[in-house]
Parts: sequence; C-alpha cells; structure tokens
Amino acid sequence: MKSKKGGALTALSLRRMQEIHRRLKSGARYSCTQLASDMEVSERTIMRDIAFLRDRFQAPIPPPPLPLGYFYEDLDWEFPSDIQLDEGEFFAFMVAQKVIQGMGADSPFARTLQACLKKLSRHLAGRLPVRTEDLFHRGYDFDMGPLRQVAPEVLQEVDRALARKAPVDLVYHSLHRGLERNRRVVEPYVLRNFRGDWYLVGFCRKANALRTFALSRIESCQVLSSQTFRPRSDFDPEKHFENSLGIFASGDPGPCRIWFSEQASRWILERRWHDSQRCERLEDGSIELILDVGPTLEVIRWVLAHGADARPLSPPSLVEEVRRHVRAMSARLDEG
Repeated sequence: MKSKKGGALTALSLRRMQEIHRRLKSGARYSCTQLASDMEVSERTIMRDIAFLRDRFQAPIPPPPLPLGYFYEDLDWEFPSDIQLDEGEFFAFMVAQKVIQGMGADSPFARTLQACLKKLSRHLAGRLPVRTEDLFHRGYDFDMGPLRQVAPEVLQEVDRALARKAPVDLVYHSLHRGLERNRRVVEPYVLRNFRGDWYLVGFCRKANALRTFALSRIESCQVLSSQTFRPRSDFDPEKHFENSLGIFASGDPGPCRIWFSEQASRWILERRWHDSQRCERLEDGSIELILDVGPTLEVIRWVLAHGADARPLSPPSLVEEVRRHVRAMSARLDEG
C-alpha cells in the first residue's frame, strides 16, 4: 500500500498507527508531542501518521488545529482489516514470495510467505480479473546464489528487539578469530539484507562500539525484555552505509579510483555500483571509475574479481592491499 504522497506504508508506521488507534479508541485525547515522546519518533512523523489515518483510512480524527489534542469523533470506528490489492500488487507480492523461496527452503520467510500467499489467494478469490494461478506462470525463475542460512528464531528475536528497542544477548561465531564462540550484548540499530544475506548493525557493549554481525553466525540470541535503550543520536542508517560498497562501513570515504579495460568497462557501466559513481573515459576505450567509498575488504575483493581487467589507482592503501593479495595468490600458485 502507498501513502498519499506515494511513500510505502512500512511495518513500523503501521504499528504506530495501530497504537495511535488503540489510544484514541479509549476516548482520551493525545497531543502530538505526547505521542511522539511515547513512541520515540519525531512530531513530524506522528503528523504524517495522523494524516494517513484520516485521509487514507478515513479515521474520524478532526482536521487541525486541535489545541486539546487528537481524538476520535466516532469511538465505534475500527482500524481497517480488509486487504485491497489490485492485479499488479498481488503479482508483485507473488514475485517477492518467489524471490524469498529462491533463498532456500530453510529461509526464515519461506514458510511464512507461502502460508500468507495462500491466505491472500483465498481472500481475493473471485475478486481479481484473472485467476491467481495465472498471474505467475513457470516462465519466471530466481536463483539467489549461495546464501548463508539463518535460523528463523534468530531473525524473529532480532526483529522483536528492534521493535521494542531492547538489547539482545547473543552467542556469536567470529569469522576472523577461527570461529571462536563469544557472548555479547548488542543494542540493535538496523537489520539489513544485502544480496540475500542478513546483517545486524548495532552497538556492542563488549566492544563499546558499533559492530556488524552476520545473522548466520549467531548461534543463539535472546531479547533482554527488561531493558531498553536509546540509539546513539549520531547514528543514521543512510549515512552509516553511504561510504560502503557493501555491508561494512569505513571511516575513510575515499575516493577509490579504479581502472578497467575496454572489455570490462562495457560490463561495469551496465550497473550502478554506488550512488557516488562517476566515470572518466580514456582514449583507448578503457575507463577510470571513481567511487566515494572506503577501501574495505569488499572493495579489494571486488577489484580482484576482475583480474587483469582492473587496476586500482588510488588511494595508496587500496593499491598496496590489492598488490599484497596478488603476491600472495602468486606465491600459492607457485607452491602448487
């Protein structure tokens, strides 16, 4: 579903609206300031939610100004539960379900989405201009590649912690320490799916710093329901990832300048690798690609993946790291 301005109605905004409905249904009046404080969001966010409730759901909330706070003129009004999907929206949902299935039968969402799809099919039976089975024929296929498997209960616990702003007590296998098991208490900030794999970015109390955790390496986790936390005021998810080519952020924003041969440049320019991407074409048909990202291991491996068709030009740290990896690879080949 789309908001009046075209933005997506997210799960979090829907939860807020349901909570606003629950409060106003009681007959009480609530100010914008009070609702914003209780739900730990900005007053502007609350005003958007109220406008959506009134304009899209026809909630009986009088238009502003309301000096004594928001209230319901009709306490018998109920939050809408009827699902209204057109053919295109239902098809998009089926595509999403197919993509999740491509992650494997053990994907945390595979069974849930399958059950949800069956409910939607029954709910919309006879209300779509075509049969639901005709909306998605066998001509579509999705292969997400080799993905890490995440225990469904781990993803559910992390989701609960995010919704409640509660820390999680987790047992984690560190990739860089020989998969040793260690226990950490983490304040979850954002859950990110990058190319099919799930990652949690949060404040680790043990390290006293922001850390990124692969959910596939979380052996177990438990929400500490008796505790809550406030995210650091200087944390912004968009800014956190804006200088990253993948999932791991870097304090050094670059720029990284990489040369690609004429043959490789055709493939490189078919994709948008980063929002900061810009290109300089050279006379021989090759290009120099500039990305404002930190020279992380992800960037190094990305350059190495193109073999002799790619050469790092700057910064010096990126050049040296790629050179070190190439030398090590050469030495391993010689040993073989």
